[in-house]
Amino acid sequence: MTYAFSQMSGQSGSYALPWLIELSSDSGLMMQRLVNNNSDISYGGNTYTASSFEYTPAPSVSGFDGGGSLSITVVDNQVIDIVETYRRVKLTVVGVLVQGGTIYPVSNYVHLWGSVSWNRGKATFNFEKDDRLSMTFPGDVFSHYNNRGN
Repeated sequence: MTYAFSQMSGQSGSYALPWLIELSSDSGLMMQRLVNNNSDISYGGNTYTASSFEYTPAPSVSGFDGGGSLSITVVDNQVIDIVETYRRVKLTVVGVLVQGGTIYPVSNYVHLWGSVSWNRGKATFNFEKDDRLSMTFPGDVFSHYNNRGN
């Protein structure tokens, strides 16, 4: 990707750096595919509908990435239905470079939302950092008692 980007940055012409987002349930049920662009984009065999949103990934801290926010206009899409129906929503994001009709992936992010609020046609998702690296421990196995050395 670095070579392709350096090649393109030396060329004249236009290019775009949109985010492609997928909102799905944590069980994998696809609910919405959007792109912050003036027109729809086809990528990976899927069509991403043009929409208006702002995605901001949080910076990596001590090697832990994740977190960030998504503010999305809820006009003409199913975002409010998604928020009211599902307890957890998975957000998959691909940052792409579009030049001359060719799409180059630049970065990828995956989040499970921490909180969401909406008003006047805009929903704001805030994502938490995964400081436990998605590990889960049953309460009867992992506790402050068995975490100590003997």
